[in-house]
Amino acid sequence: MSLKLKMILILSLISVVLGTAVWHEMSSAFRVEKKVNLFVPATGYLLGIAEVNTGLARQAKEAFDYLVTGDLTDRQEFNQLTEEVERGFELWIDSAQTQKLLGVQGDLISAGEAEELRKIYFRWVDYVLGSFDLIDMGQRSLALKQFEYGSWALLEQEIFSSIDAAMQNGFNDVEDAYHELLLAIGNRVWKPGDNSEILDTTHAAIHNVIAGCRVNSTSSRQFSALATYLLTGNRQSLQRYEELKVEVRGAINDWFLAAFDQSLGSEPQLSMSVSSVSKIVTSLDDLMRAEDEAVRIRQEGMPRKALLMMVQGSLENPLGDHLPLLVFSTLKSGSEELLMLASRASRQGVILLSIAFLFLLLLILRMSQKILLSLQLLKDGMDAVSRGDLQQQVALEGNDELAQLARHFNQMSNNLLASRQEVDELNAGLEQRVAERTRELAKANQELDAFNSAVSHDLRNPLSLITGYAEMMLAEESPPEVQEEYLKAIIYAGEKMDNIIGTLMDLSRMSSADLERSRVDMSALAQDIFERFKQREPNRKVEVSLAGNLSVDADFDMMTIVLENLLGNAWKYTNQTQLASIELGAASDREKSYFYVRDNGAGFDMKNADMLFKPFKRLHTQSEFDGTGVGLATVQRIIQCHGGDIWAESEVGSGSTFYFSFG
Repeated sequence: MSLKLKMILILSLISVVLGTAVWHEMSSAFRVEKKVNLFVPATGYLLGIAEVNTGLARQAKEAFDYLVTGDLTDRQEFNQLTEEVERGFELWIDSAQTQKLLGVQGDLISAGEAEELRKIYFRWVDYVLGSFDLIDMGQRSLALKQFEYGSWALLEQEIFSSIDAAMQNGFNDVEDAYHELLLAIGNRVWKPGDNSEILDTTHAAIHNVIAGCRVNSTSSRQFSALATYLLTGNRQSLQRYEELKVEVRGAINDWFLAAFDQSLGSEPQLSMSVSSVSKIVTSLDDLMRAEDEAVRIRQEGMPRKALLMMVQGSLENPLGDHLPLLVFSTLKSGSEELLMLASRASRQGVILLSIAFLFLLLLILRMSQKILLSLQLLKDGMDAVSRGDLQQQVALEGNDELAQLARHFNQMSNNLLASRQEVDELNAGLEQRVAERTRELAKANQELDAFNSAVSHDLRNPLSLITGYAEMMLAEESPPEVQEEYLKAIIYAGEKMDNIIGTLMDLSRMSSADLERSRVDMSALAQDIFERFKQREPNRKVEVSLAGNLSVDADFDMMTIVLENLLGNAWKYTNQTQLASIELGAASDREKSYFYVRDNGAGFDMKNADMLFKPFKRLHTQSEFDGTGVGLATVQRIIQCHGGDIWAESEVGSGSTFYFSFG
């Protein structure tokens, strides 16, 4: 069905229902029904208050029992009663909102005020639960103080007093509406006697409920004061208990009289309430005598016995079981009688209008909900796309215009998403390639500059020596022994040039070499390298420490270059140390395992550590230590080719430690 047809159908149904309502409803019937709505307090409103009041009284008893005995069953009952009181508040608030919609005037507590009272109730619950926790922690004195504050400041002063005000204001409005309804019925053609008798009977039933609720509320406040006194010995609580006891006696007498007046009516289902009230009044008398006995025992210095007397069942409030049923039956019967009065005015019209209105309401709500939901989904989808979320999809089923629009919208989003992903992929690939090329070019330029510097300096010096000595040999006739010295100098310069060129070749080759991994015995390889060092310098005294069983999965030739450079640097930079020591070992931390080469040689300043692995960069002058500045750069490239890392720690004059790991 299209959206257009749906709207036409809704408008047509509205027109039919409105026409039927105008035809069936007459001005006189409307006036009576209006007065009935003003007279009849919402059943849910009064039931909600009664459930809250009764549940609170029972909760206070369970809280008291737990504070005395620590029985977890009492704490569980307390938590379950919280849910019952919450349901009572919800019924109260919903009914108050309904009363407002019906246009009931008066001092009824609004839904907002009831909501505030519910918040105060949950504050009281938090205080009680806090007292429970303090009891569990063995802080009984602090728990009783917190319970006393919650019972007095919240339960008695705010919650119970507000509940009393809510009931009293509601029943005052009922009294006013009762007289207005009598006037409205007097203008009808019905027999006045029947109408007045029904109203009087219902009015008496309402008074019965008023009196019963007052008894329940007052006795609940009396119990709260008594419990506080028995727990803490607070004299003010005892005084409140005595004052409330007088109020309870008066409320019980009023309730019994109201029940007796109600029993004089003609409705048998209402006249039965007097027997129930009599039983409750008798139980309340027994309860109050037991309460007085508990007070006497407490005053005689036996608080534990008084507390156990309450906990063990001798002080159970009978209103907790009987009052909700009595309130419900009374309000239900009274409401039915008043509604019967209204139905006499125009029974068929009211029934037809109610059914039609209910059907129309459900239909409109269902259609409106679906339409609004569809529009909201479309709006959310458009908002998401406008924010850049092209993955947003609108899930609407059906064949109407909104569903078709949603499908077109989803297709458009998918097309835009595919286009954006394609563009993003192209841009990402292009940016990555440009960044890589830029880094490679910058690195190549740096190495080229360093290479030019090395060639112009490191290679020129030995080349100048070769040229100079060769010219001297040609220019003068020197003795053979002098010419031999010249030739040795030329050979030394040539070897130095060969060494420089070899290191440059190693550096270049490491940038593109292929790995041939195998198990490399690091300990044995290091031993061989040190043997060669000792053969070249047999007179040096160096303490060498090699950890055993060091091995790694790596390229053997490359590992040879790594150890030759690291151990060679350690050998070289300890040349001026009297008690030289070099160590090769392994260690690990939470993240990885690594090897290290440690010496006690010249060391270097850590502020220059960023130049350590750059080609052709040296931290010592040529006059201090001979070298090319390429070895550590070659080592770093080899280790990076193996997926590892290398770093160093040093202190000038105390030696250096080079750490390296493999992937």
